[in-house]
Amino acid sequence: MKNVQKEIENKNPWYVDSQHDQLLIYGKRLRERYMLWQEILLKLNFGRSAKVLEVGCGDGVNFKPIADIFEAAGVKFTYCGVDYNPLRIARAKSKYPDGNFFCEDLLEWQNVEDFDFVFCNQVLEHVPNPDSFLLKIRSLMGQNAYLLLGVPNEGCFLAWVRNHVLERSILRTTDHVNFFTKSVVERLSRNSGFDVVVFRRIGFMFPTQRINFFLSNVCWGECVFSFCRKFFPSQSGEIQVLLKKDPEYL
Repeated sequence: MKNVQKEIENKNPWYVDSQHDQLLIYGKRLRERYMLWQEILLKLNFGRSAKVLEVGCGDGVNFKPIADIFEAAGVKFTYCGVDYNPLRIARAKSKYPDGNFFCEDLLEWQNVEDFDFVFCNQVLEHVPNPDSFLLKIRSLMGQNAYLLLGVPNEGCFLAWVRNHVLERSILRTTDHVNFFTKSVVERLSRNSGFDVVVFRRIGFMFPTQRINFFLSNVCWGECVFSFCRKFFPSQSGEIQVLLKKDPEYL
């Protein structure tokens, strides 16, 4: 993992650019992601309240969508966000004063409460030791808690073409160290003490960012994503899985 302070000083866009501005580029895919989250969460029983943790919260871009989903479910929730980037945590604290944000390395974070639901979205691809990372998340979860895990499907063939042939500049700035596929995610989840409850795919991995940007901002773009994903599901843009703690895991 790169030194976050050094990357901030060097103005690496992956570390300093506004995530709110970045995510506007992929608005339609984001809506699909948040609709999936809502579909999944509304089927779960949290009772009247829930303690929610977001791992790798960044600028806090998911805070409002998460709040809206729990509000729609009639669940009063408390939110805690953790990220190791001090610039992003400062932005999150400023923009979302109702959230509790902590600048911490998750593996070293000392927390005494158990969470009912954990979000970890577009984070695990950055972590050099994903097994230890998931085990740490598991230790922060209550007995009947769930983890919603999202990762880019960068282990697929079209992602390899993008990163190694068509847009090799990505490899110079990104800090992705894991390139996931369905089988890798499922195996990693099982080895870390989780059962896979829901597995879903989103988007499509077109091998250039320019095509992705264009299709994400035209009204018929989602139809193209869905059509391509239907016939080539292994080349989806991202993977979303709902995980539950395996009670028999030792």
